[in-house]
Amino acid sequence: MSGRTVTITADDFGFDPAVNAAIIELGVSGRLHAASVLVEAPHAAAALEAQVPIAVGLHVALAPAMLAGATGEQIHAEIERQWDRMVRHGRTPAHLDLHTAALYGVGAEAVRPGGVLVEALAVAAAHRVPLRLPRVLPPAFTHGTAGHAALLAAADEAGVALPEAICTDFRPGQEISGYGDLRAHYRALMAQLPAGRSEIFLHPAVPSGTESDDDGTRPGSRAGEDGTRPGSRAPDVARPGGRAHHSGSHPGGRTPVGASRSGEHGRDGATHLGSDAADSRKRVWEYQLLVSGDLHHDLAAADIRT
Repeated sequence: MSGRTVTITADDFGFDPAVNAAIIELGVSGRLHAASVLVEAPHAAAALEAQVPIAVGLHVALAPAMLAGATGEQIHAEIERQWDRMVRHGRTPAHLDLHTAALYGVGAEAVRPGGVLVEALAVAAAHRVPLRLPRVLPPAFTHGTAGHAALLAAADEAGVALPEAICTDFRPGQEISGYGDLRAHYRALMAQLPAGRSEIFLHPAVPSGTESDDDGTRPGSRAGEDGTRPGSRAPDVARPGGRAHHSGSHPGGRTPVGASRSGEHGRDGATHLGSDAADSRKRVWEYQLLVSGDLHHDLAAADIRT
């Protein structure tokens, strides 16, 4: 399929030093187009001070209590507050996206129909920046974002740029058998991307040296390029929360800002689902997918331009 392009984004900039190091390296080396900052995260200041030649946007995170009980006006004000905090650190957000599936109105913890998309769209329109709200929803996804068609119409009327589709590996780390499994998952997602500009977002972190590659497939390998493994199935092109796994989790299975390490709810309504080791391995594999050039190789092989 021709006419397909992607923006490659790294989320959770500011989450911890390993995430920051990965995003800075990948941004400087040209492996990323953009990153999204968690302005409330402990290492957000370091992320915002980094000189990285990529677009840097706002990754909105909200506390569970606010998501459950705040008015639309209060949520709008909170998103603006996070926007202003980023600006005060010397970075005007280049785009806007949301940290968890619940903020998109998806999953068991999505206590607000449509999440905070109306408010996020209003902020994006006011500041004239793109919003991570995909136009194309996967046909196999049964829950659907409330009012999706109306949101698209409102975005078009306001001139807010949207991706055609988005894709990421929403599986928690313990469901991924190794680097080859993760790479095959992204290859399957690529195959389903529609014409136009879509977004791939990942959650990379540099390795600590203790992570293992469970399936024996190393980054940079060109073997097994059919992207399959025993028992695998092609995933749907993803949208926020666009897989019916562990509803309400942080997209990509990562620990949300403020989440406990024992499965308690975090500051933005997400639950930490995987072990620390499994999630760390996943973050490192996503870093390796980018730094090795494998993601870019697979995109080129699929005739998808970056």
